Amino acid sequence: DEVGFTHYELDLKKSDSNKFKDIAKNHKDLETIILNAGYGVFKELEQFSDDEIVDLVNVNLVNQIILLKYLLPNLKKNKKGKIIIIGSQSGLHGAKKSCIYSTTKFALQGLAESLKAECNKAGILVTIINPGMTHTAFHDDLHFTHGDNPENHINVEDISQIVSLISNLDYNLNID
Repeated sequence: DEVGFTHYELDLKKSDSNKFKDIAKNHKDLETIILNAGYGVFKELEQFSDDEIVDLVNVNLVNQIILLKYLLPNLKKNKKGKIIIIGSQSGLHGAKKSCIYSTTKFALQGLAESLKAECNKAGILVTIINPGMTHTAFHDDLHFTHGDNPENHINVEDISQIVSLISNLDYNLNID
């Protein structure tokens, strides 16, 4: 682990309130929370099994919100903090075979906007980054991918730089 950075591996298909509470208890001095969980399944709505829908919504949305619910009081108590949500362009524009994925990403957009209003006076900066096709393992099990040319995808390093920039900004500067 890098200094000031703690990595947790969680199965967000299932809610684990006890683990979420432990994380919050062990990190009362949190300054930045990055919500970056997600995966995609792309097919028409009626082709999804019920379990596929539940798992996708749990990972991409529900359990990130529940985890944040336990972490947020620490930020509010400290009267400062940053919440960076990694959304998707799919959260801004729906597309064919993207019904469930886009739904979760649209919801993250609403979460970010609402949290921004709720947390502003508590000294907590909230922002969402909505990248397009990114060069990661996200596409490994999908039936489509970005092109190999650099203009066809975003490099994950560029997103990391944006996250780093936001993490290091003054608390009075809010990025929309």
